[in-house]
Amino acid sequence: GMALKINPDRIAPFIPKVGGGFRDIDVAKLFQIESSATGPGIYNCLPILIDSEEWNIEDKWDILDIKQEGDPPEDVTETELVLNLDEQVNSTVWALFEIFAAGDWCEYIPNGKYYKCLVAHCAGGCTPWSPDDWAVGIRCRYLGHAYILENSVKTSADTTPPTGDVDWVLDDDEPTVGNHWTTYWELVTEPALSAGARLLVFKMTDDDGNTRLVGKAFGIDFIRQFFEECS
Repeated sequence: GMALKINPDRIAPFIPKVGGGFRDIDVAKLFQIESSATGPGIYNCLPILIDSEEWNIEDKWDILDIKQEGDPPEDVTETELVLNLDEQVNSTVWALFEIFAAGDWCEYIPNGKYYKCLVAHCAGGCTPWSPDDWAVGIRCRYLGHAYILENSVKTSADTTPPTGDVDWVLDDDEPTVGNHWTTYWELVTEPALSAGARLLVFKMTDDDGNTRLVGKAFGIDFIRQFFEECS
């Protein structure tokens, strides 16, 4: 379980100042219950701290360390995934010719799962192949497949299509489909939040003194972290 201990001086995110206005302050700290051996309704708690080195700016879910305050970073008893609400996550539905940047998220409709983009690319290869100037590393689309030029540059004099030119290598990238899809996509095991999801939100300070906005899902999205849905 998880308990919340609130400092009386920090009861709400916005507390009126003398003369009007509000001051923005840390709201609370998260604690994990270690034991209830001290008596009815009294718990020994371990503070959950943010390790700045594990606050990954590219991931939707991040890690909180559960340890005693002042302990070295390696002295961690457990880790917990939470939402980093300071991040802007681009989540869309995968589709041909969609432009994806590294770190973008998409839902792959055929299996209903979510994937994170590892390498910036245009899904399926946006540019149709034709005899033209092509630089090494450029991708194209030909006869329903994506190809990438891995060797020498091409000019308009090179009229052999990718299917007959060894310099062009098949580079299909649809999640779960194609020869190179794992180069471009990583399956996301943590569930994405759905419309209407509810969050507990806390403002916390990491071990480097940076203020972080942390969210913890509850309701159905919280349950999905621990159970798979039945079809």
